[in-house]
Amino acid sequence: MCHIAQAAFDVTTVSDEAVRELMNHYGYLVSSISRLKGGFSSSNLHCRCPVDQYLDQSLLLKLANADHSLEDIALQCRLLTLLEKKRFPTNYLHCLLEERWNTSREGAGGEYIDTSGPQYAILLDFCKGIPGDKLLQANAANPEAVATILRSLGSTLGRSPRSDPRAH
Repeated sequence: MCHIAQAAFDVTTVSDEAVRELMNHYGYLVSSISRLKGGFSSSNLHCRCPVDQYLDQSLLLKLANADHSLEDIALQCRLLTLLEKKRFPTNYLHCLLEERWNTSREGAGGEYIDTSGPQYAILLDFCKGIPGDKLLQANAANPEAVATILRSLGSTLGRSPRSDPRAH
């Protein structure tokens, strides 16, 4: 059963040191951290990680709200891995370093979900843009814009795999 998150914790209370430690669990060094506003079931941090001396990679560290269960996050992981297999355009998960895997949960998010801190964490690709719910709110007074947004969403969802993520 999925829970509805009630409120995100204050992401400004998470120290840069704690973020860097979590990112190390995924094998990344961090060159910069931006705390993002919003987030329905988690608080989000945009982390820039050097790939080489010229290039950075943008990643999204999601810290789950306290009322977001491990099972909910594991379902998200199953869904996201299914979408990646189908090459559906979305954020893709990054695995923890193998020695940090929760082998009792392997295949159920154990290779993706960091449970070492006060909030469960997952790491995703960072996709620049505005979340759909925020975009709809900002354009609520403009029916033409809302129709365009919903058509775009419908078109994207129409390409989604038609299978039950719990079956994978």
